[in-house]
Amino acid sequence: MASNGVTTIAPEDKVSVNESGKSLARVFGYLSLGLFVTAAVAFGLSLLFVSTIGMVGEEMEGPVFMTYLILLIVSFVANIIVSFALSFALRKAFTGSPSTKVKVLYLVYAGLMGVMCSSLLVAGIDFWVIGEAFGITAISFGVMFLIGYFSKANLNVIGAVASAFVMTIFLSLMVFWLVSLITGVSFYSLALDIVVSLILSVFILILVAVNSYNMKHLIEAGAMSRSMELYFAVDMYCDFMIVFLRVLRVLILVASKKD
Repeated sequence: MASNGVTTIAPEDKVSVNESGKSLARVFGYLSLGLFVTAAVAFGLSLLFVSTIGMVGEEMEGPVFMTYLILLIVSFVANIIVSFALSFALRKAFTGSPSTKVKVLYLVYAGLMGVMCSSLLVAGIDFWVIGEAFGITAISFGVMFLIGYFSKANLNVIGAVASAFVMTIFLSLMVFWLVSLITGVSFYSLALDIVVSLILSVFILILVAVNSYNMKHLIEAGAMSRSMELYFAVDMYCDFMIVFLRVLRVLILVASKKD
C-alpha cells in the first residue's frame, strides 16, 4: 500500500513474497541438482573410459570400447522408459509433496542423461566449447525466465504455438531420418542443421518463458504444490538440456565450417 507517496509492503504481502521466493528456490534447487548429477556422471564416466582406453576422439575399438557403446545404447533405451515413468508419476501426484520414488526417478533420469552426454568428451569435443555452450544456454535460459516471470501479457497462446512448432520440427526430423534410412537419400546439409538447431532452441526458450509465467500465477494464487515445483523443475531441466545440446551442435558445426 502507499502512504505519502512512498510504497510500503503490508505484512501479508511480505509473507507472499517470502513464500514465492521459497517456491522458486525449490524449483531451481531441483533444476540445479539435476544438472549437477548429469555433469558429474558425464565427466566421471568420460574420465574413467578415457583413462582405461587410453585415447579420445580417435578410431576406437576393443572390448572396453564395445562395453561403452553397449552402455550408451542401454542408457538411451532406459532413459526413454524412465522419462515416461517420471512423467506419469509427476502428473499422478500433482498435489502435496513429491514422493521419494518420484525424486529418485528424476535423479536416475538425470544420471542416464549424464551417461549419454559423456560421449561428448569421449568424442574429443573441446571442454571450452562445452563450457561456452553451457554459458550461452544459461544466460538465454535466465533471460527468458525473467521475461516470462514479469510479463503482463498472457503467454499461454504463444506457448501453444511454440509447442506446435517444436512437435512439428521433431516429427519432421523423424520423417526425414526414416526416409533417408529407407531410400538412402540424405536430406542433411550443414546450413539446414544449423538453422533447425537455432529455430528449435528459440521455440524451446519461448516455452521456458511460458513455464515461468504459469509458475508465477500458480504461486500468487497459492496453488503451487511441492509436486508442481518438481514438475516445473523437470520440465525446465529437459528444456535446458535440449537447448544446450542444440547450441553445442551449432558451435561445433560453425567451427567445422571455418576449418
